[in-house]
Amino acid sequence: MTRVFCCVPFCQRTVEGGNIAPHNEWICADHWRPVSKRIKALRAKARRLKRQNRHRHHHSLDAYLWREAKRQAIERAAGI
Repeated sequence: MTRVFCCVPFCQRTVEGGNIAPHNEWICADHWRPVSKRIKALRAKARRLKRQNRHRHHHSLDAYLWREAKRQAIERAAGI
């Protein structure tokens, strides 16, 4: 099984690749913690709706919120 690194540059934490489908990106717990609670809550809601309804809108909303969470994690790790 392949290992996937945390999305934050220079972070050496990894996870098994089979556990993080479908986007093959991952944010470790240390870098996930500073992501805003609002983004986390909105993403959880979008993922619930995506599982229930299977509409494309919820897929694109989840993808957008993931990108936003990733951006925040990287910026906050860099001190921006």
